[in-house]
Amino acid sequence: MKNIIFEFRLRRAIKQANAFNKLTGAKYYVLLYKGKPGVYSKAGLKASIAARKFKKGFKPADIDRIALYKTP
Repeated sequence: MKNIIFEFRLRRAIKQANAFNKLTGAKYYVLLYKGKPGVYSKAGLKASIAARKFKKGFKPADIDRIALYKTP
């Protein structure tokens, strides 16, 4: 049952990321946050990394590696 709910949330997040990408032209990622998929912009994540919201040494390239989905 948990797997079905996770897949539904993931599909919904991917649709939302694609819609945001089509609307703004910016790149979006689907990442896990507290066990749930969420949509985050690349620019917003870069700003968070610059503001040291992530652990020291975390780079934007690391986001590409851990993302569940990346918009084209």
